[in-house]
Amino acid sequence: MSKIDTQNILSKINNEIMSSKSVIVVGKGRTAIHMNKKENDVFYIAIKQSLIFMKEILVDLLIITDFSGFYGIEDHLENVKYIICPYYLHDHSHKANSKYDWNFTLQFLKKHKFKGEVGFIQIHTDLNPNSKYHTYNVRNSGDLVFNYLNHNKYRKNIITFGIGIDTSYHPFYLEFIGKLNPDGHIQKKWLTTYKENIANEIGQMNDKEKYEKNKINVTQQKYKLLNIIFF
Repeated sequence: MSKIDTQNILSKINNEIMSSKSVIVVGKGRTAIHMNKKENDVFYIAIKQSLIFMKEILVDLLIITDFSGFYGIEDHLENVKYIICPYYLHDHSHKANSKYDWNFTLQFLKKHKFKGEVGFIQIHTDLNPNSKYHTYNVRNSGDLVFNYLNHNKYRKNIITFGIGIDTSYHPFYLEFIGKLNPDGHIQKKWLTTYKENIANEIGQMNDKEKYEKNKINVTQQKYKLLNIIFF
C-alpha cells in the first residue's frame, strides 16, 4: 500500500472518474446485481459490503464510512484499487470514533493485503475538521457517493444497482450478513449489535411514503445536476 498523500490520491481518483464515459455504483439493495466483467471506460464503485457483488472484478473505488463496513469483505480488499473514507470511521453508534482514525484504517488495510491507495476526506461528523478542506454533509455511504460525484462536477452517466429503487436489502446480502461470525477484529458484541442494526433498518424501511419522499429529494433536488439512472 502506497504512502498516504491524500490530495494527490484524490486527484488521481477524480482524474480517472472524469475520464470515464460512465460510472457504475453498486449498493446492497434488492436490485443489486453481480458484476463479473468490466466494460472499457467505465468506473466501478462499490458501497461498503456491496463489494460481495463485485468480487470477480477489479473494483475502481470502495466507499466506506464506518468500520463495520469492512465486515466480511476483508479477503476481497486486494481486488480494490482505491478507497475513499473519512479520517475517522464510525462505530456502531454511527458516530466518528477516535479509535478508528486514519492511521488505524491504514494499518487495518495493510494487515488485510490491500495494495491500493486511500483518499481520506472530511464528512460532517469529523472529530477534527480542517477549514482548508471541503466537508461532505452526508447521511450514509450511498449519499457520500452522489455528494462526492456532485462536488467534483461529474456530469456524465451514473448507473446504479441496489440504490434508490427499493427499500429492501438484496437476499444475497442478508444471507451474507447472517453467516458472519466473530473473527479477530469482529468481536461478538460488535457483530451482534451490527446484525441488530440491520434488522432495525429493515423495519424502518417499511415506511414507503417517507422513502419515496426522500428519493424525490435526492434525485430531483439535492443532486439534480447528476445524470443518475436507477436500476
